[in-house]
Amino acid sequence: MDAFKFNLPTHIHFTDHHIEALKEALSGYTDKKVLFLYGEGSIKRLGLYEEVNSLLKSLKIDVEELGGIPANPTLSKVLEARALIVKTQRDFILAVGGGSVMDAAKAIAVAALVPEEEVWDIFERKRWFDQALPLGVVVTLSGTGSEVNGNAVINNDFTGIKWSIGSPLLRPVFAVINPAFQNGLKTEAYKATTLDIIHHTLEQFIDDTEETSTADYLMVGLIKSVQENFQKVLDDQASLETYKNLSWASSLGLSFLFQQGKKGAWESHRISYPITAKFNVIHGYALTMVIPAWLSYVYDEDNLVFMDRLAFLGQHLFNGAKGQDVIKALKAYYQSTGAPVTWEEAGLKRPNQETLKEMAHDVMKHGDLGKLKILTEASLIDIYQRIGA
Repeated sequence: MDAFKFNLPTHIHFTDHHIEALKEALSGYTDKKVLFLYGEGSIKRLGLYEEVNSLLKSLKIDVEELGGIPANPTLSKVLEARALIVKTQRDFILAVGGGSVMDAAKAIAVAALVPEEEVWDIFERKRWFDQALPLGVVVTLSGTGSEVNGNAVINNDFTGIKWSIGSPLLRPVFAVINPAFQNGLKTEAYKATTLDIIHHTLEQFIDDTEETSTADYLMVGLIKSVQENFQKVLDDQASLETYKNLSWASSLGLSFLFQQGKKGAWESHRISYPITAKFNVIHGYALTMVIPAWLSYVYDEDNLVFMDRLAFLGQHLFNGAKGQDVIKALKAYYQSTGAPVTWEEAGLKRPNQETLKEMAHDVMKHGDLGKLKILTEASLIDIYQRIGA
């Protein structure tokens, strides 16, 4: 187990009374000029738009708003928000929505303080940043865990490339979570983002750091809880308590608490980006396609720690499966939830060789990749070809 430092500065309000919690959370920011950021309409259907606006007015907070953040947040929308912030001198962002809105808010928090032409340079690692606007969030859809971390993923809709940034500067200062907003949800977006909790946890679990049993048991326990509660959703047996457990699992899953003392292995995320950017596959479903294919590629019986991790998963989640059978069981589990694991199940034709080369190049253009095994463009083409195999 490795040495580590860990700080989770986000003040979490997990509550049935979201407006009271938001009022408390905003109490230290009433002198701020706020950008109220939201998505494509769900907060209006929930009645949350009117509630938040009324609260902001009652607190006499100076507010500008921008809606229409898409499901895969785009660079063009980030730049639109940046222009509004610069014009109206906003100095705080309140993001109300799911992972896409929260990710957009983080990108905007950076973009607001750098020249427009340098925004994408940050995503491409051509330059970095040392400041960002503070932000707070109200969560309407759990799964990504974006409310408790400093990561953001943005799709450059000018080039078709999707990329991420991450910094402690981008952690929300507060997160208001009322799982009642999700009660009864069973949409494809909800199913995909719930599976994302499992993906995030697996990517922290499956590495070759030795002697991390505390984190390992925590992660397997969390995945087991998600499986049990998600099954209730799929079987139409879910209650509000079900959604509460899934919401909290989401926050825990990508708070990076579990990765402390470990390296993690996040390459499957980068491998999945072109599938979302080029084919508009929901992020969580892009990962149900990629993770089994990636695991089958990096599978190495000589890596004893990796093999032990697979056996641990099999023992606690997949009826004692070992080795390659664990990967098959994970793939079968994804399919049992209705998630795609093949190009065809995602409603796509298998990409041709030229497209695969382009996808692999997009992934590799920003540096080396691979914790369990060093990956090359040829490796990525192999992994994409294994999807569905």
